[in-house]
Amino acid sequence: LHGGVAWSQDTAAAYRAAVAADSCQVSGLVPMNVVSAAAAPSVLRLMHDPDRSREPQSLDAVLREQAAALVGATGEGKSTALTYLAGIAAQRGLVPVLFEAAGHTAGTLQRRVRHGIEAVLKPPLPAGAVQHVLAAPELLLLIDGVSEVSAGTRASLDADLRQCAAQRPVQVSAAGRDLPRTIVGAALAEITAVCRMAKLDHN
Repeated sequence: LHGGVAWSQDTAAAYRAAVAADSCQVSGLVPMNVVSAAAAPSVLRLMHDPDRSREPQSLDAVLREQAAALVGATGEGKSTALTYLAGIAAQRGLVPVLFEAAGHTAGTLQRRVRHGIEAVLKPPLPAGAVQHVLAAPELLLLIDGVSEVSAGTRASLDADLRQCAAQRPVQVSAAGRDLPRTIVGAALAEITAVCRMAKLDHN
């Protein structure tokens, strides 16, 4: 494989270690708790156990969900939360890929995943390597700012995620300020755990 690093168990391990190390460098506030969102649309409310506790849970609980929407106002720590989750996911053997929804265009999910990994590993990945990543059951996509982008960008992201999910289940956690737009933009409508930032604690 010329001009890049093949995706192997060793490469995956190096990537996880780098993601975990990067997440330890997060400065400022670290979000510690999330709570199930009380204002979910009715279609989502039907998917939740009405007896489920609304007590704050550790942010790590998001990683137990196949699809999760993390919502909160500007400055409540959504981006920091995704970086933190990436580090915890890496420590647990997942392959977390964090990227911004902004700038997404139709058909670019593979390139966005590749660039997300290369930003951490530094050496470029060959074109074929990202196919192995996308097929890996350990893949976790963490997408930030989903509700803040245009309707066209959300539609492109939604279409790409659905195309990827049609080949195999993909674990996705998406963050945004607006719940319905986050759900639709990240193709999360069918099985979504909806979480809202509960509080932020200092390191």
